[in-house]
Amino acid sequence: MTRKLGSVACRFLLAATLLQALRHTAAQSEEFSFAAEEEVEIDLLNAIPVPVNQDGVDFTSGFDGFIAFDISDNALIHTPFRTLFPEAFFADFSILVTLQLLQPKEGGFVFAVVNPTETVVQLGLQISQAEGATQNVTLYYTDIKQHSSSQALATFSVPAFDRQWQRLALKVEGSRVTFYLNCAEYQRVRALREPTSLVFDSASTLYLAQAGPLLKDNLAMVIQELKVYNRSREAEEQCNEKSLSSGSGDGEFGDAEVGGYNLRPPAT
Repeated sequence: MTRKLGSVACRFLLAATLLQALRHTAAQSEEFSFAAEEEVEIDLLNAIPVPVNQDGVDFTSGFDGFIAFDISDNALIHTPFRTLFPEAFFADFSILVTLQLLQPKEGGFVFAVVNPTETVVQLGLQISQAEGATQNVTLYYTDIKQHSSSQALATFSVPAFDRQWQRLALKVEGSRVTFYLNCAEYQRVRALREPTSLVFDSASTLYLAQAGPLLKDNLAMVIQELKVYNRSREAEEQCNEKSLSSGSGDGEFGDAEVGGYNLRPPAT
């Protein structure tokens, strides 16, 4: 067998092996917990098991040559929400996404936390199918004690996405939601949240690239970044180097990350 470290297959195999080891070393407890004043980063890509061994999911080359996940519309990625989310969600928060649609102008859920019966999206981000030259980006925020159907907190109309990389960020602070598109503030809207701090049902499930087998709305995409922070200002800072690389940059794998770990493969 020819061993060429710079080959795409070898690079991704090496990255997957390192990612598995790092996840094992830095594994979270069975249920999410954090100190009251702690700055928290939740990497939703940790819902993807590594090594990747399920249909419809694979490693690929991402934005600026970083490693990303290729997710087709037949993939089924889910995990109990409590492994990544606190039961009581943050009062103010931000969501950062770096993705590329595999089927331009098609839509679906980037992620969704659904209730135990999987009929309501408690928290989720959806890209709509294009209508003419525009698509909608919608943030769902639903208190299932008050509502029996998914509630949209804010919707933003954007130019229809093509196969180019898109960087999306949402800042939710008080009664205002601010949307950033490709590193620039795009729109602000006022939104009434009831309650201000969302409380999830303990049996909820997190889905990536869909909203579960009942609500469906699968999204074919390549995704490199999908993070939630308890700091709203992170949305403003998405396009600094920290958003894609939280490591020191030392060593061959110090310049990029997937699933929360620095994993840039060696250059060819």
